[in-house]
Amino acid sequence: MAGRNLPEFAAEHSYQMLDLGRSYLKDPRLFLFGSVDSMILSEETTFESLNKLPFLTHINIGLESPDPATLAVLRKPVQTERVREAYERMVDVNRRYEKIEVTANFVIGDNLPPEHLPSLLDLVRSGFNRPFDKGSIYLSPLIDSGAEDGGRKREILRKFRKVKTRSLLPIFLYLIQRL
Repeated sequence: MAGRNLPEFAAEHSYQMLDLGRSYLKDPRLFLFGSVDSMILSEETTFESLNKLPFLTHINIGLESPDPATLAVLRKPVQTERVREAYERMVDVNRRYEKIEVTANFVIGDNLPPEHLPSLLDLVRSGFNRPFDKGSIYLSPLIDSGAEDGGRKREILRKFRKVKTRSLLPIFLYLIQRL
């Protein structure tokens, strides 16, 4: 939502200030984070500009779930249509821009509404007829603080494996808590 000029200015300024052109680093990287709305509302010129920078650019978007009941449980103020639209834009950007990779975060857990997992599986398979190596999906496990029960953790890992084996995109666990 910062528009095209501010990220471009900050990236170019950092590149010059850090003298990355003379660095031993090969392919310096730029990391950006965005929302459903920022992904949908970003102008095409923003991606064109980012693709021309001397960086490999990684943009991570918190999509959380394509299921309306799950979004309600999470109190995420976004409609499922917007999540799907942001996901489709992510896929399109990943296909069209060589130096940009957009990734997405979704939740996974054993206390989520029953339609969360099927709708997630449907989404991560849509638009592909073969595996695609750009656009990783990160699954953030939701575990109650009192959930020391190994069975609940195994159930989350089982769900993770189910998504990973059926997805045509790379799938990873995003561990912000021990699983």
